[in-house]
Amino acid sequence: MKNLIKEAFALKLFLLLFFFSCSNVDVVTPANRDIPVEEQLILGEKLDDPYTIENMRAAFMSLLSKDNAGLHKRAAIEDSEFEIDPNYIYVKFLPYGEEQWAIMEGYETSDSNFVLFDYPMDYEIIQEGIDPSLPDSVRAYYAAVPADFQFPEEGDL
Repeated sequence: MKNLIKEAFALKLFLLLFFFSCSNVDVVTPANRDIPVEEQLILGEKLDDPYTIENMRAAFMSLLSKDNAGLHKRAAIEDSEFEIDPNYIYVKFLPYGEEQWAIMEGYETSDSNFVLFDYPMDYEIIQEGIDPSLPDSVRAYYAAVPADFQFPEEGDL
């Protein structure tokens, strides 16, 4: 009987340690690339986006409830089909080769509102570096672009 209790306790302890020792760090898996760990991009937890339409609507409703006149407006808005439209969207570009990289960098230099990042903006960055999941000829760029942005044709980028 004592052995059964000890085994049950040991199993519970093992399971607790197993589940609570897991990390929330995403190590990107290699795509046939031999990049030293100290040069790899290592991502942490995915971050909440404070700029979602849902969060903007909640903030707007919160502002309306701050004064008495706002309460009446809030009720009217909640009953209506009030819409908040995005003015920017978050995108990931995967240009392939020197020619397409030049196109991306051309966008950045010709438009001061177009800013490229070589890391995702929606993740905690544990370590900056090279994304080992991509082939050598592909670079990942991240940007927030106007909702009406004219994307290059598929063959161009």
